Amino acid sequence: MPTSCCALNCTNRKDKGSRKKFFRIPAEPGRRAAWLRALKRSDFEQGKKNPTAAWTPRGHERVCSDHFISGNPSKDPADPDYVPSLFNLPTSASCNRSRNPVAKKDR
Repeated sequence: MPTSCCALNCTNRKDKGSRKKFFRIPAEPGRRAAWLRALKRSDFEQGKKNPTAAWTPRGHERVCSDHFISGNPSKDPADPDYVPSLFNLPTSASCNRSRNPVAKKDR
């Protein structure tokens, strides 16, 4: 199975010659919960996105080095790289702006 990043809006894949690293979601319950909160994923039910259900990784998912400040996760809870923190998520302002009829009128 090809390795790709499970973070939202991340299209990084492990390619031959790539210097990107990919990390498993930790098995330790406390740290695992912190990673899952940071990833902000929702589950899918019957092919439809359910934004209220928690996402449960199956075991093969990875997070790439782009989501860590240093490029690697840390095992120190005081370190900012204890959980992934760098994401390219859309902001609510940009989402609302695209639906704003005034913004379309100005174009």
